[in-house]
Amino acid sequence: MQANKHSLDLVVKVIEIRRATARPVGFTGKVEHMDHYVNHFVQEVQRDFPLVIFKRVQSIDNLAYTNKGPWNGNLDNFTPKEAGSITFNKFRVDDMTTAHQLYSTSAPRSPQKKKYFNRWQEFLFMFACTTLHEMAHLFICYLSLTNQLDTPPKVTHLDYGGVIDDDGIWQQGGDSGRWLENMLYGGSIEFYRNTREGDQQCGMAYILDRHDIARRLDPDIIAQIVEGRPYTFPFRCIGPGLSSQDRRRAGLRSMGSTVSGNPIPPNARTMRALDLMRKFPLYNIRIDELRQRPADPRLPLRVERAR
Repeated sequence: MQANKHSLDLVVKVIEIRRATARPVGFTGKVEHMDHYVNHFVQEVQRDFPLVIFKRVQSIDNLAYTNKGPWNGNLDNFTPKEAGSITFNKFRVDDMTTAHQLYSTSAPRSPQKKKYFNRWQEFLFMFACTTLHEMAHLFICYLSLTNQLDTPPKVTHLDYGGVIDDDGIWQQGGDSGRWLENMLYGGSIEFYRNTREGDQQCGMAYILDRHDIARRLDPDIIAQIVEGRPYTFPFRCIGPGLSSQDRRRAGLRSMGSTVSGNPIPPNARTMRALDLMRKFPLYNIRIDELRQRPADPRLPLRVERAR
C-alpha cells in the first residue's frame, strides 16, 4: 500500500532528524524492521480502533485532534485505545448526518436527492482524510512509546505546525499529518466554502502544493474513494491554480482543515474519564457492510455487541 510506504518514509525521516539534534530520538526499535512496525500499527488500529470522541468545537475549521495518552506496551504490542483518542468536531459530524437525513427524505430522483447524496459522500471523504491525518500523529506516539515526542519542525508541509511563542515570534513546528498528506495527495488538503451553498455544506476540497498554490480536487475522485472504486495517488485536480492572494480576493473561506487542533494535555481528571469510558459497552459493525454503505446509503447496518 502506498500509504504504508509513506508511513515508513515518515518515521525514518523523523528518526534521522531527531538523531541530528540534541533531543533524544525516543525510538528503541530497529530502522531495518520498519516494515514490520508499520504493518503492526495498521493491523492493530484495524482490530481495535482508538477511542473516538465527539465534541463541539466552535471553529468549524478545526475538524479533529488527537489526544496522546501514556500506554504500557512495546513495538510488538500496540494498544490503540490506551495510546490515544481522536476527538472529532461534533458540529461537522452533525452536518454530515443532516446531509444523510435530507438525502433520505428527498423525493426519489429529484435534484435535491442527488445534491444531498453528493454532500454526504463529500463529508465521508473529508472525515476519511481527517482520520488519516490523525493516524500519522498516533503513529509517532506508537513508535516513540510515549506521548511526549512531537514531530520535528522539518517534517511538515508549507508552514503547518508553526506557532507564535510567548515573545510573539513565529516558530516553525512539525506536522506529520500534513507531511503524509503531501506525500500521498500531492499537497495538503483544505475545504473552502462554496458561496452557492448553505452553512451545513462540506465545502470544496482543494489541494495546496509546495508553492501554496491551491487547485480544486476533481469531484469524481471523492466518489471513487468512498465507493471503493479504483483511484490513484496523487489526487487529480481540475481548474486553475489559486495563490493565497487569489483565494483572499475570491473570498474563499476555510470550512475544514486537517490541521490538528490544540489537544488538552493529559491530567488526572482526563485520564480518569478515559479509564471510565474504556469500560463502556462496545459495539461492532461488519466491515463488509460498512464498505458498501457509501454507495448505498439505504443499506441497513447490523450492530453487534462486542463488550
